[in-house]
Amino acid sequence: MGVESSQPWGVESSQPWGVESLRQWELKAHDNGELKARDNGELKAQDNGELKAQDNGELKAQDNGELKARDNGESKAHSNGESKAHSNGESKAHSNGELKAHSNGESKAHSNGELKACNYGELEAHSNGELKAHNPGELKARNNGELKARNNGELKAHSNGELKAHSNGELKAHNPGELKAHSNGELKAHNNGELKAHSNGELKAHNPVELKARNNGELKARNNGS
Repeated sequence: MGVESSQPWGVESSQPWGVESLRQWELKAHDNGELKARDNGELKAQDNGELKAQDNGELKAQDNGELKARDNGESKAHSNGESKAHSNGESKAHSNGELKAHSNGESKAHSNGELKACNYGELEAHSNGELKAHNPGELKARNNGELKARNNGELKAHSNGELKAHSNGELKAHNPGELKAHSNGELKAHNNGELKAHSNGELKAHNPVELKARNNGELKARNNGS
């Protein structure tokens, strides 16, 4: 009894724990990308791009560029016109004309043939990925993804904070008129109406009514309206 009782505990008890080591909280599936489901509820699917669905309900689809649909995936900007950016990548902006930027890189800008982002009405893009316009107009961007721009020149962005800029609708942050927001890129809005947003592409709206967006496609709206 003294000899036989020590053998099964000394020999057999160490084998099943040394052979199998189970990871209970991590799942990895590789198929031209990576699918990870972790404890924090983050789902990442990368297939020549990146799809992220996080606990905060944020959906990011990056395919040689970036498509962001937050909360309900709807963005509306009304300032004598309408801008809707849906999760299908369709964007429409109406300001006495029509601006359509589709995921296939097609771009049309009409505002009596012009798209103007001037010093008195700069186009702001903030760290939450939303596109904000304009002066004169009130801009409200809330967590439900709805973007509203009105005519009293007040800019309000409600998403993890509140941004208010009152100076005849001009947004001034830090050095006079300079706004820098760093989130997956850099946004600079200067007094000269220059807007630069870098997020796997480049959006530039210069003072002389020139808008350039490079996202494996090019959006140019110049003074000639082409």
